[in-house]
Amino acid sequence: VNRGFAPGAAAAPRVVTSWTDMLGARCRLPAVGLLAALSLHATGAGAADKVRCTAAYEQSQELRRQDKLSAARSQLLLCEQACPKALATDCTKWQAEVEALMPTVRLRAVDAQGHPVPARVYVDGTLLVDSIGDSAVAVDSGDHVFRFEGDSGMTTDVRASLHGGERARVIEGVLAPPAPVAP
Repeated sequence: VNRGFAPGAAAAPRVVTSWTDMLGARCRLPAVGLLAALSLHATGAGAADKVRCTAAYEQSQELRRQDKLSAARSQLLLCEQACPKALATDCTKWQAEVEALMPTVRLRAVDAQGHPVPARVYVDGTLLVDSIGDSAVAVDSGDHVFRFEGDSGMTTDVRASLHGGERARVIEGVLAPPAPVAP
């Protein structure tokens, strides 16, 4: 059984449904040591952290399987914070795998002459960046609509299909008035 998120792996990660399942998923650790870690964690941090850990651990795997990598990344960060070290190690490993799978884009907004212009960019209706910088930005894989909004009020939509592991794909929005239509 594949317990990680490695691309091209033969089997999907197993979704755990309880602390007992987590113990089984952690077969590389001695059961006594893991039980001790969970006991110390539950005693010291309380039931709320145990619930948060369980939810984040489970949800991160399910979201990854659904290719919702941004949401999986958020759950893995919670997992790293709320889970005992023995389980947080899994979350850290999975976090690196999710990061490697997440496509990144380099955004450019230009005017009709091809000169860079300031713009905000939305992806599928949600603000992605308030201003375009030089760094690549991580997004989920799939089909997206990037809306560029210039300071002048002009907008343009760019459709793009992104694939897992794709890096620094340039998405360019041309912010220019529409060409006049001939009568």
